[in-house]
Amino acid sequence: MVKQTNVKNRKLICDKLLTFQTQLEADYSDKLYEVSRKRYAQIDDLENVHTGFKSAVKREVKSLIPFSDIYKETIKLSFERVDAQYQKVEREYKEIWKEYSDNLSLNWSILAPAVEGMATFCGKVMRVLTSSNEEIDVSKLKSILYLKELNL
Repeated sequence: MVKQTNVKNRKLICDKLLTFQTQLEADYSDKLYEVSRKRYAQIDDLENVHTGFKSAVKREVKSLIPFSDIYKETIKLSFERVDAQYQKVEREYKEIWKEYSDNLSLNWSILAPAVEGMATFCGKVMRVLTSSNEEIDVSKLKSILYLKELNL
């Protein structure tokens, strides 16, 4: 009887965590969009956000789910979705950059070194000013708030 109740409760918790995973995926998309829309955003910035987001979510989820097996399963499934989404964004970013660099005209061959030098300098300055090295705060994300409301 107790075993049946435990199995039933586990299923109910896992069903509710599917909603969490879907919301987490949407929150992750918002974070990536927030970084990628910046003018000088590069693939390194996206990677920093990706790893920072994952570690922050892992810490937060660990404190909210007291059952280690359910916690591990939730993290595994959530990160599979997040990683797949990151790989898709990374692939699209690289394709766009390749198209852009392929479409550069040969008429720029004389001015290219000067323009490239200035762009590199401006890009480095802006990257220092808009660096995303600070820790990502996930406590106010909709998915985390939903998980807190579950009171597991």
